[in-house]
Amino acid sequence: MTLYKIVLAGNSNCGKTELLPQVAKYLEDCGYYVVKVPESATELLNDGLVPADDFQVHVARRQHINEDKQTIKAWKHMTKQPEQDVVMLLDRSFLCQRVYTPDLCTWVGIMNKTLNLKYLPEQMIEHIGKRYDGVIHMESNLKFGHVAEGRIETQEEALALEEKTFEANKMCKVVKYVPRQEKMSDKLKLVEKACMEIIENKD
Repeated sequence: MTLYKIVLAGNSNCGKTELLPQVAKYLEDCGYYVVKVPESATELLNDGLVPADDFQVHVARRQHINEDKQTIKAWKHMTKQPEQDVVMLLDRSFLCQRVYTPDLCTWVGIMNKTLNLKYLPEQMIEHIGKRYDGVIHMESNLKFGHVAEGRIETQEEALALEEKTFEANKMCKVVKYVPRQEKMSDKLKLVEKACMEIIENKD
């Protein structure tokens, strides 16, 4: 009876949201029960929240709520069916928020307030890094002209954030890097393989 937490990460137009349901189906076919955590920032934007200076505070709160909700769902399932392992697939995570905060201290402050902690930066980096079993960082497909609807960044801004996003995701001890692919079907296969490697690594 094991819960695996795997983050699908990367900057805009890397395919996270598009591939997540397909990855979930693959894992279900492999025998896992899957719970999904949506991208919190997109949820808030769809709810009509206008980005402002405190936007990442709201994102963190929504992320916490979404993760807790799906964790409870996962444990309820494992209580009823202890023989079936569960995979939590997350569309971004607390790690990604580091990119959208002006500095490390601001990010740590938001995390401490959200999680009711009093950690120093080094402690917070370790704590958030251990929160997830692995991160699959997907390189953006913008250079192939794959542009998702509803993005608030320009293409140039999204590409500029690529390296910062990867560095933030490396706070997690296990990071799988998936390079851009011209065909999303090829990227899907790489993400599926990365998921299984993360699961095997924890086992």
